Amino acid sequence: MRNSSPISIILIFLISTFIFRPISGQNIKPAVPLSTGFPDLLRQAELVKLKSPDASLLLQEDKLSEGPGDPYRMGVSLPVNLDCAEAGSWQDIPGGKLWILKIQAQEAKGLGLYFNKFQLPEGCLVHVFDSAVTQVLGAFTHKSNPEGSFYASGITPGSEIIIECFRPINAAMPDIIIDEVLYVYRSAGIPQVNSTKDFGGSEPCEVNINCEEGQAWQDVKHSIVRILTKNGNVSSWCSGSLVNNTRNDYTPYILTADHCAQRYGGIYASPADLAKWLFYFNFESDNCSNPLVRPPLFSTVGAVKMAGAGLESGSDFYLIMLSHDIPGDYLPFYNGWDRSGVAAASGVCIHHPEGDIKKISIFNTTLVSSEYGTTPGTHWKVTWSPTVNGNGVTEPGSSGSPLFDETGHILGCLTGGTPGSSCTRLLDPDYFGKFDYSWESNGSADSTQLRPWLDPDNTGTLVLPGSYNNDQVVADFSADMISIPVGSSINFSDQSLRTPATRTPTSWAWSFEGAEPTTSYKENPEGVRYSTLGTYDVQLIASNFLYSDTIKRKNYIRVTPAIFPNPSQGIVYILSGKEDATGNPILVYNQLGKLVYKTRWPSDAGNVFTLDISRFSGNIFFVSFYSPKGVTTSKILILPRH
Repeated sequence: MRNSSPISIILIFLISTFIFRPISGQNIKPAVPLSTGFPDLLRQAELVKLKSPDASLLLQEDKLSEGPGDPYRMGVSLPVNLDCAEAGSWQDIPGGKLWILKIQAQEAKGLGLYFNKFQLPEGCLVHVFDSAVTQVLGAFTHKSNPEGSFYASGITPGSEIIIECFRPINAAMPDIIIDEVLYVYRSAGIPQVNSTKDFGGSEPCEVNINCEEGQAWQDVKHSIVRILTKNGNVSSWCSGSLVNNTRNDYTPYILTADHCAQRYGGIYASPADLAKWLFYFNFESDNCSNPLVRPPLFSTVGAVKMAGAGLESGSDFYLIMLSHDIPGDYLPFYNGWDRSGVAAASGVCIHHPEGDIKKISIFNTTLVSSEYGTTPGTHWKVTWSPTVNGNGVTEPGSSGSPLFDETGHILGCLTGGTPGSSCTRLLDPDYFGKFDYSWESNGSADSTQLRPWLDPDNTGTLVLPGSYNNDQVVADFSADMISIPVGSSINFSDQSLRTPATRTPTSWAWSFEGAEPTTSYKENPEGVRYSTLGTYDVQLIASNFLYSDTIKRKNYIRVTPAIFPNPSQGIVYILSGKEDATGNPILVYNQLGKLVYKTRWPSDAGNVFTLDISRFSGNIFFVSFYSPKGVTTSKILILPRH
């Protein structure tokens, strides 16, 4: 790590202890991008500058073309052909090679990456982040590989996006080709500089899901997803929800609006487009207030169409199946439904207006059977009610969100209004395509009905309750220490979710990289010893009689040289463990970050090196030890001399 002071090294280490949620939907707790520890490589990385579209023309087009039944367009794709084998460059770092590529498009509010090839060999790590490292997406691993070739990264704020890939020694070459860059020109659901609006800029009368109005809906809220759709070169925000089926087999079906799969002109998203759709779970404030910091992202990529029907045939529904199982720690709730056609006297809509955090709108007047196009009886007409914390309405981006009756059953999904409700038009109604009409009234083909998918055995069920998959294991663990001197031992504890009791694991399979032992089948392994310097992964597979779940924390355990005594009178000993440290640099900095001493581990020192820093002025020093496993820095306190 040339030209890096010990202060910066320590900051990098501290940052790496924070958890960033993965964009891929895989349950991995990664560190920060590796390139942040190599500032020279990051600074010198290739920068690809793209020609930005005219945002004013795009906004003008939206104003002229965007109707109440259209999704909320927020970005357009810029075509590229960036192959990791050709663009950017691979640089040697300890343990392997690092590929970095920076992409810039002036005036963008945010950028995202779409891939037509995304295949990572085992051991490779990909991170995507903005230039200020305020938003980190990843780590993507071989478990993120899509079944096909298409993939998407999600959005980072600002006009520059960076992608890096770490390839370990002896790992195969990854196959990464970026074919489009998403250019965000308005509400991106991300923090905006010098903006007083919330992340997506929804209207001020909206009510957060965790206000008192949402307390009765704490299970149902886990079904709601924010959807970043893609259709050709257009990306838009919509809402949707998980929906249960009569087999209760927890197939990851998402119900949204048919018009969310269309763009101006009525052109539908292709299978390749659907493979790049992003679904965000649990995007909400912790309480009733709008948060100052954006909530973490829980997401998964890709879907396949099952059925749909547009306004021309009736009820405007679109049923898709996610390409990946939903991680258990997202706590997905699979909504129930009511296809009886009975009008509810009260209920709610839970949605993501303009891609914002999750909101709730409430109605307390009986629904009215109506239509949105020319076919009678296709839609429920609803008018929203004032509540304690506002008067929830719907907005662009709310399209496809579910309408619930007072008992939490889906009655329909949002088409829109003419012009629809807003904070300035509180009494204007919205229209939801009826669930019972979507059941089998849009046409005779399976591709135009909900029935074949949500009642595959033709049970004739009219009302189905929603539920969690209470048998699904949600793996988790902790360690009593994660940074230890070499030669020390760690105790691990299983923290897998145990509510309800059916989730409780009955067997465990641990893997400890670089440790003794390397595996364990105990619930809470103790005395796991680390005798070699470096950072190491820990993996737990927790299982019960039906399911298993894997959690892998990358670089979770940090093993540093043992430096003792500390404090000292100026003589300290460095223990390198089993590793042959001959020739490794040792650097000493004072508390101002100035290098005061530099040496190398002598060949005759064995695994213990004696370091004398008593001759330097000051009482605080930082000792950096360099090895092929990385750099470790320790703070040393020198006792006053008498």
